[in-house]
Amino acid sequence: MTESKRARAQPSAMPADARELLRAYFTAAVLMEPIQLELWQDASLTLTQLRILYVLREASRNAADLAHIVSVDPASLTRVLDRMVERGLVQRKQDDRDRRRLVISVTAEGLGLLGEHPVLRGTRIDHAVRAMSPAERETVRQALDLLVERVEVTTVRPARRVQRDETGARPQPRRRSVR
Repeated sequence: MTESKRARAQPSAMPADARELLRAYFTAAVLMEPIQLELWQDASLTLTQLRILYVLREASRNAADLAHIVSVDPASLTRVLDRMVERGLVQRKQDDRDRRRLVISVTAEGLGLLGEHPVLRGTRIDHAVRAMSPAERETVRQALDLLVERVEVTTVRPARRVQRDETGARPQPRRRSVR
């Protein structure tokens, strides 16, 4: 068993402050759920699509880099981008320096959507942030920036859940016949 699997298998091995940080993060993520629903209803955008637009607003990217930045596997990214291209939010074009590569960029329509949708304006999160002192906002911003930075450089994938049959047992691997 690898060290990372051992650490996941032993939740009591996690320091209490790390557990509290994860609890706080989860609570913050739950607060985003109604905002995600409103975003979907208003603009038919998922958070992944929104994140792609924000990333591409900064610079055009190739698909591999974009998949890594938004933490989506390349096959899923292709499907998401297909839908975004159909809606005119992003475009794919050949890289001028390497014609074998495609570059994804945000369109004027995609930029317009970002401008029209102040995602957090008027939400409980918006009101809470406005109620903080400038020093508190800076502390939270720095902490979130650090967390995002660490997540982005981490390559550990979460453990896959094992499929079980109706009795709760793991399915037996198929055996290949030898010919």
